[in-house]
Amino acid sequence: MESKKQHWENVFTTKASNEVSWFQEYPKTSMEFLQLFKLLLTANIIDIGGGQLKVRVFGKK
Repeated sequence: MESKKQHWENVFTTKASNEVSWFQEYPKTSMEFLQLFKLLLTANIIDIGGGQLKVRVFGKK
C-alpha cells in the first residue's frame, strides 16, 4: 500500500497546478493587495490558501 507521503509526491509531480490545488488564472485579489500596500513583487509574502500562485508572471502586465 502506498504511503500518504508517496501518494502526494506522486500527485504533485504528475499533475498540472490547476489539477491539484486551488487555481485562479489571474490572481486578482493578491495583485490588488500588492498594489494597495505598495509591495514589491520580490517581497516575501505568505498567502495561506493561495494555491500555487505565480504573482511575478502577472506583475509584468
